[in-house]
Amino acid sequence: MSRQIITTVVVILLLAGIGVVNYVRQMDPTQLAARGVGQSGHHHDDEAKPEDEPPPMSRSEEDYVAPIGPEGAPVKIQVVYSDMGAVQNEMRPLMEQTGTLYVPHVRIEFLDATKPENRPIIDAVADNLHYGLIINGAVTKEVPTAAFGMVTFSGSPQYQEWSVPELFSAIERDLAKQGVQFESHLDDQPMAPAHEDEHEGHAH
Repeated sequence: MSRQIITTVVVILLLAGIGVVNYVRQMDPTQLAARGVGQSGHHHDDEAKPEDEPPPMSRSEEDYVAPIGPEGAPVKIQVVYSDMGAVQNEMRPLMEQTGTLYVPHVRIEFLDATKPENRPIIDAVADNLHYGLIINGAVTKEVPTAAFGMVTFSGSPQYQEWSVPELFSAIERDLAKQGVQFESHLDDQPMAPAHEDEHEGHAH
């Protein structure tokens, strides 16, 4: 056999060997997995299908009317409401901010004015009150900065029937009367939600 034939056979065998090695590597499960072979075309980083995802977290109505602050606090605010939407959009956010600022001196509870069992509590304080605040058993409170020194917390701050600074002033007035030491927040009130139809010039 000539040297040229031997060389040709050796080259063919080497090429065949390289081809076999490459084929075996491609069939290696580790290599297959790395290349994504055998995986679903819709699989992306173990991401669940939309239909398998849990529903988005939501706040229940019970959460919106859960009490805020410790029982027995020197200032008790009862939020009177007849519409859950008003609580969700306005009163709950405002009361959570208020409770945080005056912790642990304020207790906030929610009274549904449409429930017969709550009407005696509400009517003992104010007639026909369906939305507003009862602060330590009264709707009308002393507010030294108000035009007449008094504010009735009936209605909504969105419509300027009372304001957040007036609420804070009433809270601090009651705390001071009871000799409670507290940090004043009259200069850093959270803003009540604005409303495009809010009117001005409401007299207290």
